[in-house]
Formats: sequence, C-alpha cells, structure tokens
Amino acid sequence: MIRLVLVEDEALVRLGLTQLLAFDKRIHLVADAADGHTALAVIERERPDVVLMDVRLPGMSGVEVLKAMRAKGLDMPTILITTFDEEAAFLPAMHAGANAFLQKDISLED
Repeated sequence: MIRLVLVEDEALVRLGLTQLLAFDKRIHLVADAADGHTALAVIERERPDVVLMDVRLPGMSGVEVLKAMRAKGLDMPTILITTFDEEAAFLPAMHAGANAFLQKDISLED
C-alpha cells in the first residue's frame, strides 16, 4: 500500500484527484491539505510514502514546502503538479528535490 498526501488548493481539483487516486487500490490517501503551511504540518505528521503537491499554493508555494521538507529530513518522493506551463518553476523544483514535475492536463495513462 502506497501512503500518499495530496496537496492542492482548489477544492474541485483536489476532489477530482482524490477520486482518480481511489481507482488504484494500491494507493491510500492518508491526508490532504489546501495550503503550504498545512501541507508541511500534515506531511511531517503522516510521513507518507509519496507527496503529490501543487506548485502554486497559498501561504507557501509547493517549492517552498519542498525545501522545508528537505530541511527537516523529510525525503519522501514528491511529485509537483501545475496547471500552468511553468518553466521558471521547473528548475527550482528539481533543485529543491522534486522527483517529478507534471502538468495537470496529463493523460490518465501517463
């Protein structure tokens, strides 16, 4: 079972991702968060196997959360997602330790 934390500020998108993730019985959504500060607290508390996190978040960006995670020794794989074509965020995300960077319009197969 893969324990996952989902971080997404848009409620409808968070619900949609939650429902998509529920199709895979190997994934267990242990918690979700809608802003950067809550995300960091939830990730620290739950210690998930994987984090799926939006780049743009209220409070702290996904990249800022990722940097704070790494500074606290939270080194679980982290996938950053975005609606926007954010070339400017890609390199900082990779330098912060992101394991993948995906656009939200990616196909279900991918």
